[in-house]
Amino acid sequence: ALRIALERACGQTFSRAWVSGLSGDAFAFVYNTEDAGFWPGTPFTVSPFEAAAQALGLGIRIRLDAGAEQFLLSGKQLPPGVHLLPIEYGQTGLWLLRNMPLWAVVDSRQTNEQQQVHITVTLPPFGQRSMRESELASNWSGPWHTLQPAGAMNVRARRPLMTFSAPANAVTPVAMQAAAALRQGAAMVGERRTYGPLVPGAAGLTRLAADLRAAADGGDMEQAKRLALWEQFPRQCLIGARTEAARFLEEAMGALPPDRQGYVQEALALYRAEVAALRDQWPGLSAGLNGDTALLVANYRRAADLVARLAADERAAAQLLSQAGAE
Repeated sequence: ALRIALERACGQTFSRAWVSGLSGDAFAFVYNTEDAGFWPGTPFTVSPFEAAAQALGLGIRIRLDAGAEQFLLSGKQLPPGVHLLPIEYGQTGLWLLRNMPLWAVVDSRQTNEQQQVHITVTLPPFGQRSMRESELASNWSGPWHTLQPAGAMNVRARRPLMTFSAPANAVTPVAMQAAAALRQGAAMVGERRTYGPLVPGAAGLTRLAADLRAAADGGDMEQAKRLALWEQFPRQCLIGARTEAARFLEEAMGALPPDRQGYVQEALALYRAEVAALRDQWPGLSAGLNGDTALLVANYRRAADLVARLAADERAAAQLLSQAGAE
């Protein structure tokens, strides 16, 4: 949905990986020390909406709750700009992972012969859908996560609305987009702040590795069960994010000067290796939870070693990204 919104605002075509890089989603990671199954792509350092808009030179305005509803639905026509909002959609079923909404791009507003107002939205992955104005307002009513970074005042709202406007002059040149995304990615991986139980970037992986090792060394079955949640949803999300990071780097390489491309090539190799390790070398944390203590200890130690290695690789990749995107 973000990719579609940016394409409409810019009048250009972007790959999903490019948008993932500009928004920071490709480089995001956060570990929740109190909930191992927590969504690791939760924004911590930047808002993906604002980061992508800034990289492209677009304007963005975030409206919330009654102000957002009034702005979008009160007039006879849609207000100017490209509008993006989260909604609950009845046909999504398992698509609504962990109570997250689908994000939709508003297409049009029409009034039929019976004076009923219908709003048409593009709702990936389901295509266009038309709904009555009251139906949209109901499905839009959360509260939803606004995807503002951790610690922001408005991380949840009943009706968040993002409006993108065309750049004042021209879309930022591709080389500048790529360099800004690389610097941003490096900063996200190297983030040193924490917020409550949330530990981001390479530090989050280091903390996860330490927790896995503590569970193995201490033989704490309850702690092991809690940590086993990480190997499902969070691990798959991290595989997806770093796969997009690798694809973004493949695209970004050609936009950078030749003397910067070697840094990107090295970082690309690290991300590909990270994806392969998480996908093919992961030991399986649930295998020993049936009481086989020896198997549990062995697997949790292997997982701790793997995650610690990934944390080191992430730090190395961040340094390479910083060098590639240096101003």
